[in-house]
Amino acid sequence: MHLPPHLPEHSFSLVIPPDGDMYPINLDPARALEQMYDHLDCRYVDVVRLTDRLDMWLDDEGMLRHWVNVPATSLAHLYGFTHQLYFGPVLLCSVDPDGNSIDLPAEIVGALRDRLRNATQQPYGNPNHT
Repeated sequence: MHLPPHLPEHSFSLVIPPDGDMYPINLDPARALEQMYDHLDCRYVDVVRLTDRLDMWLDDEGMLRHWVNVPATSLAHLYGFTHQLYFGPVLLCSVDPDGNSIDLPAEIVGALRDRLRNATQQPYGNPNHT
């Protein structure tokens, strides 16, 4: 997993592709779903609520369309989600009290940075591509 050398100090969301080459983005509340479709390369999204303030968005059809995302799977395992593998790019963001996706607040970024450093890469395999 490759942490960007300089993550922004302000709020941001984080995209983690299967190759682990992460990059920050800023979610526009008026276009959050459209941004997810673009960055996750998908038509349908699903969410894994890692904590009450940290969401991991992914392609709902990812298992059929993408490679295993080892960094995202490892991160989910650190949060106790050990029952499955995750496929394709994922978007990490926060959520407001109304359930809207928002950028990660600074205090979550620090904890997330530590978790990402501790996420280990494991050989999970590849999906069958059609």
